[in-house]
Amino acid sequence: FFTVMVVFVSSLGEKRRIINSYEGKVFPVFQLLEHDAKTGDLTPTKIEFGEKPIIINFTASWCQHCHEQLQVLQNHYALYNHIIHVVLKEATPPKAYLESLHNTGNKVMLDTQNKLARILDINSLPTMLILDKEGRMVFRMNDTLKEEDYKKYIHKRIFPNSVASITNTAKEN
Repeated sequence: FFTVMVVFVSSLGEKRRIINSYEGKVFPVFQLLEHDAKTGDLTPTKIEFGEKPIIINFTASWCQHCHEQLQVLQNHYALYNHIIHVVLKEATPPKAYLESLHNTGNKVMLDTQNKLARILDINSLPTMLILDKEGRMVFRMNDTLKEEDYKKYIHKRIFPNSVASITNTAKEN
């Protein structure tokens, strides 16, 4: 019920990192384990929709590019704080990594057996999805999010009618 991801190559030979073949697909109802920052407990939780768009950031502690992407997301936390970090393939991720995810002020969930990753054809990390309020995918990126990517692709999908400045929101706080 999901299409196969295809990586497009331009005439210049550059790999396109933005994959929009999932646009409009409804995110599956799925239960993950939510990690509690204070107790370390794991609680089965469904991803809820309706309040505002959600960024789902698929990540892993061993993934260096995931760490780079996390920094970009942290830079914009003051402007947009509705992110769910989904840690893949790790039943017990290192405590320091979980703390770095929680430091963004967002939810941290575990997909320890990669069930959701398989359903969504997540085969590279980091991968980021943006879902609208109804749970439809409006954006997918299968590569490291750079600062210019946030400004070019992410901000306009989360705030389509906004003219708010997004320059260096981390330093403004």
